[in-house]
Amino acid sequence: MAVICTSTPIAEDDLTSKLENDKNWRTEKYPAIINWPLEMKKPDEGLWGEYFKMYDEELAANETHEQSLAFYREHFDEMNEGAETFSNRFREDDGEISGIQSLLCRRHLIGEAAFDAEYQMRPDSLQMALPISPDVVASRKSTLKMLEVPQDNVNAVIASTDLNLSFALTTTITVFMRDQTSVVIYHKFRKSNVHVNVPEQEYYKQVYELLAQHGNELKNLGIKIDAWAIDCNGQPFNAVLDFCKHSK
Repeated sequence: MAVICTSTPIAEDDLTSKLENDKNWRTEKYPAIINWPLEMKKPDEGLWGEYFKMYDEELAANETHEQSLAFYREHFDEMNEGAETFSNRFREDDGEISGIQSLLCRRHLIGEAAFDAEYQMRPDSLQMALPISPDVVASRKSTLKMLEVPQDNVNAVIASTDLNLSFALTTTITVFMRDQTSVVIYHKFRKSNVHVNVPEQEYYKQVYELLAQHGNELKNLGIKIDAWAIDCNGQPFNAVLDFCKHSK
């Protein structure tokens, strides 16, 4: 029987890696960037370094990428020299004019580790491992009920939300105690229908509105939340920043 498995290696010893090392499987890898631009030898310096400084300033100011794009057009040949990509897909409505530019922008937004795993098929080795057993889990059990905040010994109550915008927002509320222990007193998935395949400004508008709705939900839980941490995974950075500036 012939079987085809398409997958992305996320961790050093995950299922994909196990199949790759199994002699019964034949593996082909297709990294997004086959050859890097010569200018990327020092990513924080040179022309690409200047480009991403402009790019970040535009994101922080909630502006389109006109200045950085103009800079890229001016130095197009030099910045692209030596680059080879598996696909030359790019999105013109986001100010992209080449496949390598699109990929390097994605790498800049999601981070090198995530890009190496999800786009280059080369996940980093895990730096640490925590032994978890049923006894360890049972020892961490708390008697607090959902949304119950102790009267004493509380250092801070922190809400944390991870944005998986094509699926859901995942939110926890954690009570951090002065004895350096912590308890999760709330956990919820809030469904999201934000579409990533829309122009950048429309995408950020949808993210902003979704955060505003979810913020009101957290506000109406009836407990005092000292801070709200939002993991936006890079891409909706300016929407989250704008939301934080205009929200109390």
